[in-house]
Amino acid sequence: MKKNLFLFSIFYFAYTFSHAQCGSERQKVKTLSDKDTTAIRFSNIQNASVHYLVNKPATVPDYHKGPRLQPEETTVYKVKCQLVNYKQESNDGDYHLVIIDLSTKEKMVAEMVDPDCVGHTSHKDEFAKVRRDFTEKIGTPLKDKFQKKFKYRLIELKGISYFDKKHGVTSSAKNRRELHPVIGFIVLD
Repeated sequence: MKKNLFLFSIFYFAYTFSHAQCGSERQKVKTLSDKDTTAIRFSNIQNASVHYLVNKPATVPDYHKGPRLQPEETTVYKVKCQLVNYKQESNDGDYHLVIIDLSTKEKMVAEMVDPDCVGHTSHKDEFAKVRRDFTEKIGTPLKDKFQKKFKYRLIELKGISYFDKKHGVTSSAKNRRELHPVIGFIVLD
């Protein structure tokens, strides 16, 4: 009995620790594990620029804690842009990409979800493929540090619009819009 309790305790703490590293702020929305994922229009991809996305008015309060916002967070965008830097965040394992508009040089964030940090979603393999493609074509991100002397790359991303809270993230858009999660990635140069 004591042995079983001991083994359970080890399993519980290991499980808790591993899941504590997977983020918390609207994590189900960010990982397409929420019940409103069915409202996302995956077959109706909208072409957009970084300029368009960062200047589109935010229709959310400064920090929205609730469910997926419709229609903003149910829209899939395809964006041609430059990747100017990237890192892996230790708090949730996501790849944090800094992208800029090809003409205006306005910046925003796009994030590639850690497939080991998703709940019940049919997109886990998609997340793994996007990150695998990124690592093969661009490189392995450093944990919590942007690359030094990174050569800008022309890329195309597909991702779902997401509104983050204001919290001093490097290169966040003035309207707090991100592409999170990224579900498609191509290097164009």
